[in-house]
Amino acid sequence: MKTLTKSLSASLAAATFALATPAAADTYVVAVGAASNSLQGKSAARFAEQLQEQLGDAHTVEFYADAQLGNEKELMQKLRLGTVDFTLISSIMTNVAPEFAIFDMPFLVQDREHLKVLIVTEN
Repeated sequence: MKTLTKSLSASLAAATFALATPAAADTYVVAVGAASNSLQGKSAARFAEQLQEQLGDAHTVEFYADAQLGNEKELMQKLRLGTVDFTLISSIMTNVAPEFAIFDMPFLVQDREHLKVLIVTEN
């Protein structure tokens, strides 16, 4: 379970930074549409805690779960607009790009080398 949480946290960070890297700000907003007691909600909350630890007192990290700022589709729009700095999206990402389906099944991926084998790029 600990490995799964670490994998999800790493996926959250990687996916978020791939989508949008926020500019310098006093407050960073982390939001998820999932319930706060779900694995996705707990992973995002842990990410927000670790981000706050890394940023120290110079910045504030606000965390919103339970779709307080919108569902996943709305959070994607807010991410594009810059009103949300970080989000963890799952169910709608395959509609954006089918390759994101690999993140819906993290328990099937053994390690980074295995992930490289699973991901097939088309030219």
